[in-house]
Amino acid sequence: MKAVCFCSNDYLGLSNHSELKKAAIEAIQNFGVGGTGSRLISGTFSSHQELEREIAAWLGKQAALFFNSGFHAGVGILPAISENGVIFSDELNHACLIDGCRLSRAEVLIYKHQDMEHLEFLLKKIAPKSPAWIVSESLFSMEGEKADLKRLADLKKKYGIFLFLDEAHAVGVYGKNGGGLSEELGITESVDLVMGTFSKALGSCGGFVAGNKKVIDFIINKARSFIFTTASPPYLPVINKKALLMMKEMRSERKKLRKIAVEVRRLLSSRYAVKGDDSPIIPLILGESKLTLEFSKRLLLEGIWVQGIRPPTVPEGTSRLRLSLSLSHSSEDLNRLFSVLAGENEKV
Repeated sequence: MKAVCFCSNDYLGLSNHSELKKAAIEAIQNFGVGGTGSRLISGTFSSHQELEREIAAWLGKQAALFFNSGFHAGVGILPAISENGVIFSDELNHACLIDGCRLSRAEVLIYKHQDMEHLEFLLKKIAPKSPAWIVSESLFSMEGEKADLKRLADLKKKYGIFLFLDEAHAVGVYGKNGGGLSEELGITESVDLVMGTFSKALGSCGGFVAGNKKVIDFIINKARSFIFTTASPPYLPVINKKALLMMKEMRSERKKLRKIAVEVRRLLSSRYAVKGDDSPIIPLILGESKLTLEFSKRLLLEGIWVQGIRPPTVPEGTSRLRLSLSLSHSSEDLNRLFSVLAGENEKV
């Protein structure tokens, strides 16, 4: 069965780009296919170091560190930076951030999703220990909603604590150079650590964090998910550097993707409850898990592949179809999506 995929994170359509495939083949010829050991023993190649310098320059930070995946980054960084401190975490943060909080020895305080008043209540109530971090996604992966980054930056400054921002789903989509929502809003300097990934808009694989050099050096020597795993294959950073350089120049493509996202929401809003504004993540909230899975199966039979998302990935009663837009989608693909969803809506 053939179907159009509307549930991947390949926002800019780079995962099958000819230039990246060419870069991969050349890099394999030059470096081979194995990391051979952990980064702190034999696994650091020149390609890793070059990519890290490129990431730091791109995000306007002193240093950066490349991880095997975004999950490796999230689950390793938070325990490293927050020991004996406190973390203020949005309740709908990604699983890697949740697990990172659980593995830390910090006091973890969960604030209601996007509720800045509740966050400030907790900040006032608990005298922040050192270190103290606000932790949030910038674009929530299952909601398609943007965090109130300006308010987060204001609270960080007001209470003299640190801000950790996961830009995984925003890099490549927002910002003049694709640096994410913090770049888009001009608050890059307020973000102490920015985390991201190459597996979404950049079409490849691997996670990263960027920030102050002393903090990055500390993470290198404390993050267990970095220290105790074999390094990524040395050809991967070559692909990622190429993807990064290409993505930075894709300004018109970013605008096009967001314009499409606005139009798709407009067309769907008369039939479905949709969230967000111009992000490529469009959740159709259906509520019941059984209904959502049945809906997903019916769509697949019509040639539209959208996975049903249910608890524990999302809260009880909020099961959904998570539509994900890509520049690889043609006008025919989008028209097909509208046509099928319009018909299926009558059956819900």
